[in-house]
Amino acid sequence: MYFYPIMPIENIAMSREITIISSFTKDLFIDSEGKVEEKLGGPAFYASVALESLGGSYTIVCSPSRSIIDLINIRYPKIASKIRSVSNCKRDFTFIHRYSDSGDRESKLVSKGCNVSLPRELFSGNEWVIVSPVMSEIPIEFVKKISSSVDGISLDVQGFIRESGRSGAVRTKPQTIKSLKQIGNINIIHASYEEVSYLSKDPKETLIDIALNTNSRVTALTHGKKGSYIGLYRESRKIIEIYYIPAYVKESPNEDPTGCGDIYLATLTHYIVNGMNPIDAGLMASIVAGIRAHSGLPTTIDSGLLRDTYLALRRSVRSLGEYGL
Repeated sequence: MYFYPIMPIENIAMSREITIISSFTKDLFIDSEGKVEEKLGGPAFYASVALESLGGSYTIVCSPSRSIIDLINIRYPKIASKIRSVSNCKRDFTFIHRYSDSGDRESKLVSKGCNVSLPRELFSGNEWVIVSPVMSEIPIEFVKKISSSVDGISLDVQGFIRESGRSGAVRTKPQTIKSLKQIGNINIIHASYEEVSYLSKDPKETLIDIALNTNSRVTALTHGKKGSYIGLYRESRKIIEIYYIPAYVKESPNEDPTGCGDIYLATLTHYIVNGMNPIDAGLMASIVAGIRAHSGLPTTIDSGLLRDTYLALRRSVRSLGEYGL
């Protein structure tokens, strides 16, 4: 198995355009004392914050309501300038999130936003696309159609495997991952172990299962403070190489992991498409997601902090072996 040498991150170019196809959400957070706080959220928001903080080039394709657009214009004008919307939706994805004293979260869907369905001609062929639905608003058939019209696809499974019951409680739909195989051209795929742990009690086996069911070239499985795993599919040898990536953990009284998976995928994609190997890109994704968890949502991230943290954690990256498929 090849182990990647330490990479000078200053040598990475930062010019590749990324298109985010996703949705924004309105999130109502209720803490253990009943205090309510409304925040802007959703994969479109967290992915764009990550790319903005890294100086990346990106656009956002979505179907937001006028109220969401107005809110982003006021709070995040730079992100607002990157939005390409082709519909006039009058409703938003709205969630209620309740936290217990132990930190566990229960989420309920209050209202569903509009579908994101765009003409294939919107893409010129040289974009790299991140597809990250909130909950089924981006049809698999649409992703399949554009897969041959773009340079690469990064996909988050979360919005394809989620559903809500009559009470609005958000839950996972088993077996849905297998349907993603029909897309046929997934370069990078991400899943949170919390949402796909039904596949296996072993994260490595879970990662292999996802890779087999999606034909993804790079498979990322995040596991909170326990770190993440990157799987690299070697088609010529019919194997998958798996690496462990440590988490960047810094205790904070206001720690908030919301959106860390979206930030991880956006950062991973950003560094890979700009020339970094997937293992180091995974470590950078872990660091940026960790910064979000303990420091909120910085609009810029100090390059010195990234470099120093990368060098400190790089020695903890390890190979977990090769597995035949």
